[in-house]
Amino acid sequence: MILGIIISAGIFGCKKESPKPLVFDNFSILYQVGFSPTNYLYEVVIDNTGLMQITSSVKEFNNQSNYHLTDADLALVKEKLGEVTTINFEKCYIGNIDAYDLPGSFIKYSVDGKKDSTSMHNVNQNQLPDKLAALLTTIGNLVEANDTVNYSMGK
Repeated sequence: MILGIIISAGIFGCKKESPKPLVFDNFSILYQVGFSPTNYLYEVVIDNTGLMQITSSVKEFNNQSNYHLTDADLALVKEKLGEVTTINFEKCYIGNIDAYDLPGSFIKYSVDGKKDSTSMHNVNQNQLPDKLAALLTTIGNLVEANDTVNYSMGK
């Protein structure tokens, strides 16, 4: 009887804590959108200094721009990235498998030694983990606000 009470307490009395976001100082994020048939690549790199480097290339044409994020924007990126560190990415997220002629995207991050990456093919953000979708939205908003000449990010 006592053993039954102990087992019941263990099963019903314990809450599973969700992982806490990492607290970190050093990080980098690489986000790419590419389309192979046209040799198109749009790449965004953000690091812990607030540098956002954007490279757009089509065939032999390359254009690179550097932007410095505000402290508020950098804090938002760190917050969203911290939340992403609590999940493990799938190797690949795939939406409509009949539409492989659309651009694909890739994200990779490094946070004080923890790394993860994934690729995405024809997915809507509602098909991604919420925390990953929130980080991608944040990156997209920062790019749209800063890179007014080259902004495309798959739009």
